[in-house]
Amino acid sequence: MFPLLPVIDLPFIPDLLYSYTVYFLLFMLSATIFFPRKILMWISLILIILLVVGDQMRWQPWVYIYSLFLFLFAINIKSSLRLFYFKAILFTIYFWSGFHKLNFHFIDYIFLPFMKDVFLLHLPNYKIIGFGIPLIEIFAAMGLLFKKTQKISFLLLTTMHLVILLWVSPWGGNSNNVIIPWNLVMIGLIYFCFYSDFKKVRPELKKKYNHKIHSSILIIFFLLPSLWFIEKWPYYFSFHMYSGRGKTMSVIYEQPIIELPENFYLETKNLSSFEKHKIVNLNRWSYQELNVPIPPSLSIFKQLKNHFCNLSPNNSPHFIVYRSINYNGEYDIFTCDDLEL
Repeated sequence: MFPLLPVIDLPFIPDLLYSYTVYFLLFMLSATIFFPRKILMWISLILIILLVVGDQMRWQPWVYIYSLFLFLFAINIKSSLRLFYFKAILFTIYFWSGFHKLNFHFIDYIFLPFMKDVFLLHLPNYKIIGFGIPLIEIFAAMGLLFKKTQKISFLLLTTMHLVILLWVSPWGGNSNNVIIPWNLVMIGLIYFCFYSDFKKVRPELKKKYNHKIHSSILIIFFLLPSLWFIEKWPYYFSFHMYSGRGKTMSVIYEQPIIELPENFYLETKNLSSFEKHKIVNLNRWSYQELNVPIPPSLSIFKQLKNHFCNLSPNNSPHFIVYRSINYNGEYDIFTCDDLEL
């Protein structure tokens, strides 16, 4: 079983109950669709909080986004103000998602493989055009702010989501099928939020609400993803959507102490000093059991390091941390005796 990575220990909830908590949460979320009562939404939010503090592997972007929208439905605010916040959240998501893609890791590890797998195009000599994707996403986010450009932005962002859905289809070959419903939901959210009459929202805000308070909240929310650069805000809560940024970690054993399928292991490739060792691909393990990748956070890597070191004190593993998201390029090697990663 893939190790739990708790934020805080919750001894009153045994590990076995977490699976039942997940099913109960799904039931509660389904119930809110047919019976949109605030009490059901608050129960769902409490269950989500219990789940995410019990395991950081659940800190996926859709969990964060759905929780924000659920919270705004659960509190007593006017529908016009709620819509105002919804639009601000969506703008922030798409802006930072595009901004984080402005790097060569996105080009080399996301854009080029995507063009090859989906459209059978080999573009290593023209990879500079890949920067057009994040720029379009940023401009589409900016277009959501203005009534005259909202329709164009909606069409651009919808096209982007449909292409992503094509990528995770059997034709595209991407196995991360958990994001299929998420992309469909995002299309629905931008449709319902930006095809309503935006002109009625701003005047009502100015008349009935303290505009400075709400502006301050939105500014803080917009700036939070920038804290990721100094490791003070979670990777996925910063809206890294296939950005190519981040790191990956593997565990290296001379003698495996855990029975794992062969496809959980990496080839040694350029790791000549570990040719006779077993290199555990932690992301592949996580995908197989949890259907989610490991959030590329150093704090999470440290917890994994401590787990595997405590698991095998007589068979001390090594840890390889690649500086890219898919086990390529430069890397660093650590042992259990190293205090920092």
